[in-house]
Amino acid sequence: YALTLIDTLDALIVFEQYHELRRAVLWITHYWSSDIDENVSIFETNIRILGGLLSTHLFIANDRTLWSTAYDDDACIQSLH
Repeated sequence: YALTLIDTLDALIVFEQYHELRRAVLWITHYWSSDIDENVSIFETNIRILGGLLSTHLFIANDRTLWSTAYDDDACIQSLH
């Protein structure tokens, strides 16, 4: 679940799903952990995690309004519970 969520962060920006972007960023920052004891494909994991995080960072770094949209915890905390 977490890999797919990270991988689709940039798509949420492209499709202007800002509420879902806030929820996804909040979920990732609060619940995601890379400390798992599983066999995973290093290549696929690197592409999905690094690709998703880097492309999302590029979108957010180039648009200050997206920064506040993605990291506005107060507006979104209740949607996780």
